[in-house]
Parts: sequence; structure tokens; C-alpha cells
Amino acid sequence: MTSQEKNQVVDPVCGARLDPGRTPRQVRRGSHIYYFCSPECMARFNQNSGRYLKGKGFIARFIDRLARAGRREYGSGRPCCHG
Repeated sequence: MTSQEKNQVVDPVCGARLDPGRTPRQVRRGSHIYYFCSPECMARFNQNSGRYLKGKGFIARFIDRLARAGRREYGSGRPCCHG
């Protein structure tokens, strides 16, 4: 992992990796700042932040691992929020 990757944050809605110094879209909840790739992701988060902040169970974590493995193997499509 490069130092640039270590400084990246993840959009809680679509999972896009972002440089926090380069994205203007952010929301503060308590002491944490969440960063977003697009106005659409930020709007979805603001409408129902609990959906994106609650912890994932075993099955959801397993599916996430499968999705990451698939992206490594086959590449990734762009999420709908990226036009």
C-alpha cells in the first residue's frame, strides 16, 4: 500500500476511494468527517445516514470481500453516482 493510498478515505455510500484534501463534499457527524465523490452520494447520506453508518454483519462483510476479489480479478464498473 502506497502512502497516497493510506491517506485516502472511502465514500460511505458508494465505496469510492477519495483524497480528502481534494474533495469539497463533506459532512461532519459528531467528531467524524465523511467525504463524498458526488452531490448524489452526499444527498443519499443526508437522507438516511443511519443506513450507511451501521455496522455490517457476517454475510454483508463476506459479500464485500467477494466483490473486492471480483474487482481485482475483472476490474470494476463505475457506480451509478459517477455518471
